[in-house]
Amino acid sequence: MKQLLILSLTAVLAVLFASNASAQSTTVIEPSSGETSDEYVVQQPYDGYRTKGYKGSVSYTSVALFFVGLETSHGYMFNEHHYLGAGVGTIAWFNFLGLGHVFLGNAFLEYNAYIISTDRMKSTPTVGVRFGCQFPFYVNSQDSKFQYSDEVNLTLEPNIGWAWSVGKCGLELQLGAIGMFSPKKKEFALWPKLALAFEF
Repeated sequence: MKQLLILSLTAVLAVLFASNASAQSTTVIEPSSGETSDEYVVQQPYDGYRTKGYKGSVSYTSVALFFVGLETSHGYMFNEHHYLGAGVGTIAWFNFLGLGHVFLGNAFLEYNAYIISTDRMKSTPTVGVRFGCQFPFYVNSQDSKFQYSDEVNLTLEPNIGWAWSVGKCGLELQLGAIGMFSPKKKEFALWPKLALAFEF
């Protein structure tokens, strides 16, 4: 339980840092001496996946290098910096080394912060967090590695990453951790997680 509290505090601090950094990233260009604002050429607005409105993503994930999965998230971009959404996904471990089959589902709420303004760079570091639950679809293994896979668990996933604009879409590489808490067993596990997302 102590590990879960530490992970939660880390996620909250990361979100607060991202909000502050994105708020400071917008630069204001003032007219130089002898110029008026009427003499400025209006810059074309950014027209990509980080515009205000609907945003979605599809991700390939790897947990601890032996679980592989797919996830999709859909929600709302409040501006070019802040995304809030919800999603579902699956992760699976197939019968490698004779350890059995594990097929899990997950559902989550997600916040993601894009730090750098689009008028400065077309790529940016990101900070995010997810909170949700994980539940079994199919489990056929007695191996101790899968002690959290036969029941519903609460999950918390802080992450950092980098996102690139590709036309009107985007790519994001994330490195994070998935913390799993078992309400039934009162136990906690922490696994590294890597994700590659296509965003639109």
